[in-house]
Amino acid sequence: MQPKKKMMIVGSHTITEPDHRVKMMISRLCSEGWHILVGDHSGLDRALQEYLRDMHTDWVRVYTARPQPHHNLDRWPVRRPPKEGRWSGVPRHLQNTLAMADAAGCGMVLWDGKSMGTYFVMASLIEQGKSVWVYLPSHAAAHTIRTSEDLERLLRAYVFPK
Repeated sequence: MQPKKKMMIVGSHTITEPDHRVKMMISRLCSEGWHILVGDHSGLDRALQEYLRDMHTDWVRVYTARPQPHHNLDRWPVRRPPKEGRWSGVPRHLQNTLAMADAAGCGMVLWDGKSMGTYFVMASLIEQGKSVWVYLPSHAAAHTIRTSEDLERLLRAYVFPK
């Protein structure tokens, strides 16, 4: 079976484990043959890799801006951002995330409602015309956003409620 699409999965550094709802979504994506793009950091990236390894899926790509990934738990193919061009001078972890956003067809974002880096990832995906499934674990809320207006409504509902 060939993969249909590529989904990047990222999250705020304060979120270190995917919960049951996220795992169910990932399981569904894997059963449908999606490529899953993940980072190589400790915390959430490592937890996602552990879950994907336990699912015995081959459709994972690990993104790192390092010479060798810190975590690649199942020896999946490694992808690196270009060292030249628009990413020169950008912090390494952001280069990695931008490379995933460019390669992905859409994104899954686990957001604490505070992290500006995670917000930037969502905005970047939307700017590229890609949809984002946003999950806010503290509210047990999930939303699919496709436009800047959707992102603004999300902010009003969870970050700046009246």
